[in-house]
Amino acid sequence: MKILIISDQIRRKVQNKDDLIIPENVEIVFTDWKNYTENSAFDFDITFVHLTYKSLPSSIILKLIQDIKLALGNGRTIIYFPSPTEEMSFEKNITTRGWTQSFGIDLKDNAGKNFEAVGRGQSSAIKDYLEIVDGYKQIIVSPDNIPNQQILVSVKNSTIFVGAEFQIEKGEFIILPPPSIATNHNLLASNIINLARKYNERATRHNYIENKPDWLDSYTVPRLKDVSTQISKLETEKNELERISSILYTTGEDLELNIEYLFRKLGLETFRQPRGANIDLKAKHPSLGLGFAIEITGVKGIIQKDTNKISQANLYHFDSVGTQEETDRLILLANTEYHLDPKGRKKAAFTDHVVRLIGDKALLITSFQLYELWRLVYEGKRKSEDVIIELHSKTGIYQP
Repeated sequence: MKILIISDQIRRKVQNKDDLIIPENVEIVFTDWKNYTENSAFDFDITFVHLTYKSLPSSIILKLIQDIKLALGNGRTIIYFPSPTEEMSFEKNITTRGWTQSFGIDLKDNAGKNFEAVGRGQSSAIKDYLEIVDGYKQIIVSPDNIPNQQILVSVKNSTIFVGAEFQIEKGEFIILPPPSIATNHNLLASNIINLARKYNERATRHNYIENKPDWLDSYTVPRLKDVSTQISKLETEKNELERISSILYTTGEDLELNIEYLFRKLGLETFRQPRGANIDLKAKHPSLGLGFAIEITGVKGIIQKDTNKISQANLYHFDSVGTQEETDRLILLANTEYHLDPKGRKKAAFTDHVVRLIGDKALLITSFQLYELWRLVYEGKRKSEDVIIELHSKTGIYQP
């Protein structure tokens, strides 16, 4: 595995240390920005980019963009550690802060220390890496033009994210908060190598299948096709089940998307609402004719009276009076204490004050309760239509 690290700070911290431990199957090239022109991200499996300059020559910024576009187009992986930088314009309006906009990703300065791993970010390689991070330097403005994005790190108790994976062409562009340079050099190198290994293994598996020649199928035994079909079906089923179970630990957009997916599995037609709407999701059962308006949230605590979700749900309820949607069941669906095993979560996910404010208008249910309902349907113990009727008929805290 070949790794390129473009960073003055990391190079000075790690390179040429007598006791530096690098695995035999790993080759690392350290470079600073002065000497970057001698290298190219295309020539490496993984490239780490760490910008700490307020300004750089436009030729270097433009070469970096060109190299990364070529690397991503050929299935390479780029991992970017952003730091706050002053806005400095060069030719073609490229800046040291805004160069990621060339890939459809916008960043904003907003430093802080209150972050947490979510979704895929809870893999061991990323969680270990985050142990040597003392804070985020920028937030990621969610790009609508990149459909395959996965949130890795978010600001605690919010939908603001500071770490994510983006599938761009054949490659992956990963953004993570920068490491603390005060970290021991061997620990810093080890965590960076583990990150690289995680993404290189995934890219290698993908490229091994994607890059096979067209003529190969005429030489393989028929059993390979049968096995491949079985594996494909099992992979699809595995991904579906993992996606549904992720509503127990995700938050933000990941939670919204996977709740929507679960409702579709229960037989509902779903309609995502635009940003800024008072609810996240509308749903309707085509044969039963029952509709739902669903507001979704994931929090580390329980739902308190000061959450803006209550006012949003109340506004939606008020606006729906006298319309065709007046009979839709309003649902406040919360993944409370999502960082805990459901066995250790509080029984009361909504405070009494919340129940008094909205319990007569909406069904208050947790993602764990919804997951348990889906599981009964999946295991053949209940019919999905009966579950839909039950959800539509209830208000207040959900009682099975």
